[in-house]
Amino acid sequence: MDVIHFPDDARPAHWVQPVLALGNFDGVHRGHRKILERVRRGAGEHGATSVIMTFDPHPPRVVRPDKLTLAALAATIAAWKTGKWRELPIYRAAGASLASLEERGEKIRDAVARRAGGPGIGVVASTALFGGGTSPEKTFPSRALAASLPSAGPEDVAARLRESEPPIVARIEEDRVLLDLRSIDPGEDAAVAAALASLAGSAVTGGSVTGAPK
Repeated sequence: MDVIHFPDDARPAHWVQPVLALGNFDGVHRGHRKILERVRRGAGEHGATSVIMTFDPHPPRVVRPDKLTLAALAATIAAWKTGKWRELPIYRAAGASLASLEERGEKIRDAVARRAGGPGIGVVASTALFGGGTSPEKTFPSRALAASLPSAGPEDVAARLRESEPPIVARIEEDRVLLDLRSIDPGEDAAVAAALASLAGSAVTGGSVTGAPK
């Protein structure tokens, strides 16, 4: 009987339609022998190769949570029991009012206009997605910053933002570069304003950053 180590070892060329016994063979007990004999018999009836697949290390050793995982799980459970889950960033973002998003967007827009000397960027209606898990398609009405450069397409504008420090990842929708304010922590607003101002300043000779109408 061959012993191979998956996935490092290649499948032996002499295997013919292998019949596989899969399990935690921590010892060849009576029950194990019955399974192995059934596999060998079935393979022999069809002119196939009998194969046993087991695990090293044992699966529980691989998936057993360590102290860090247990501590994170305990903290998550405590947050749900005490109501502190409302302070988690994703729930703060989901619960933000449109008025507060609009206000943040206008402050960023005005800051860009002051620093870049141009008309600024647009604050536009947007639709935010909650994410994956049990709500992959749950949407929220939102507000986004929209920016474009007269001398560059949306892909180029998005690429320049990704080259910022820190990198800023936007999405392109209907040929607009959008930064959804539900995906930006309020503590990051200044960094976003600085990146957009730098982007606008780089295009002064060819025009200024323009936004989609509110």
